[in-house]
Amino acid sequence: MQPLLSIVIPIYNNEMTLKKMLDSILVQKIDDWELLLINDGSTDSCARIIDDYAKVDNRIKAFHKENGGTFSGYNVGLENATGKYITFCSADDTFTQNAFEIIAKQANEYDYDIILMNTIVHFCDNDQNIIESVSAYNGILTDSFKFSNKRDFEKCFATIFYDGFLEANVNAYKSSIIKKYCFTEQGDTWMNLLIANNISSVSYIHIPIYQHYIYIYIMLIKIYLFKNTVKTKIWHTTKYISKQSNY
Repeated sequence: MQPLLSIVIPIYNNEMTLKKMLDSILVQKIDDWELLLINDGSTDSCARIIDDYAKVDNRIKAFHKENGGTFSGYNVGLENATGKYITFCSADDTFTQNAFEIIAKQANEYDYDIILMNTIVHFCDNDQNIIESVSAYNGILTDSFKFSNKRDFEKCFATIFYDGFLEANVNAYKSSIIKKYCFTEQGDTWMNLLIANNISSVSYIHIPIYQHYIYIYIMLIKIYLFKNTVKTKIWHTTKYISKQSNY
């Protein structure tokens, strides 16, 4: 029987946080899921951890590969996932306890092409203590929304893009759409721009169900790279709009 949700997690030297993520999945209130763990050449104990979890739960599948980066891990998961919807997650993050139940409710309500998830962002020190927490999209999108036709989706596309929803780890994609593509070194933003051509229905869950952890030293690196990231997104958007205008 096809599971409702496939969760793909690429893993590289995440032994300090990995079990917390895996346990947040095992405590979900529904069991209609499969978990694909992609060990991307880890040199710590991650390989043993995911093998141990796979031995005790047949919904968990462990894959081992040479190091190739996050998006190569996404592609291994994408190739092997069998769920109706596929989501991609970080081994440093977690789900809230009722996350899958909320996703399932949306998926069963209508055959959405993509389900967007709100995120709680936890700012942590290097000892994993939470310093501050914020809801990522409060003040940007103030309520849940649903679009069941392509025209309405196109109207809100710019808002969804610029507000960060075109990141793979806050979306659940219909597998029949995302399996037509693969991730490249251009990343999840470019992947989502390609997928957008085939999306006609969207649901956004305003209740935060995904928890993203930002550690101080990682945040400093992200600030340093921020300008280049913005420039890249603008370039992608310009190219996408130019392509659409030729239709």
